Parts: sequence; C-alpha cells; structure tokens
Amino acid sequence: MVVDVGVGFSFTCRASHPSRSPEVVFDDGRPLNGDTRFVVTRPEPSVVRVEVPQGLKMQDNNMRFKCKLGRPLDPQRDPSPATLLVVVNQKCAVGTRNCSHPGRSGLLFRPRIGLINTLSGGRTATV
Repeated sequence: MVVDVGVGFSFTCRASHPSRSPEVVFDDGRPLNGDTRFVVTRPEPSVVRVEVPQGLKMQDNNMRFKCKLGRPLDPQRDPSPATLLVVVNQKCAVGTRNCSHPGRSGLLFRPRIGLINTLSGGRTATV
C-alpha cells in the first residue's frame, strides 16, 4: 500500500470465514493497541479496521503489519499471517513531476490465509 507522508489512511483485515477473529500486529508481533498513531476497531467479529488518522512519517517507510488469525484451525491451510507493507511516499516539491504514486494499491502476501485488505478509497484486494 502506498500512502503520502502525513496523510491519513486505513486498512481492514477480514477473515474469510465469519467464525474466525483476525488480529493486526506489527511485523515483530507487537500489538498496535499501545501505539497512539493507530485506532483499532472491530466492527464485526471477523473484521479488524486500522485507521491512521495523522498518516505516517518518512521514517515509518516500509512499515509492515501482520494480519493473523488467532489459532489456526488447520495449520496446513493457515500456515502464516498475511503481511501488509506500507510505503510512505514523500510529497512532491513545487514544480516537480513524477514523484508520487497517483493510485494507492494494497499489497498483501501469503494468499492462503484468506484475508481481505480494504483501502480507504474503497478498493479491495482479496488474498
């Protein structure tokens, strides 16, 4: 997912089965709840929404989040969490061209996990 520096964005982690409860953590496993940059809500039992109202800074470039299911029902089918990579795009200086990415795209890895990433623009990437 490509975001502009300092611009708010959000993403959604949704389990493919309604009885599953996903969790979003930093790549190293730390929970997001203790970090004031993130507002984490659970609109449905199988959905976690992460909002970043103030956006991220350039030093947060290449931040990774894991969207994982608690205990896998079947370790063969749920081998590992999906990963979301957030690339922070620096805003263009006046008179500069081609320094930003016009479209935001979700980037999730490990497609067998059965999660969906919904971008703030309403676009959805299913994995």
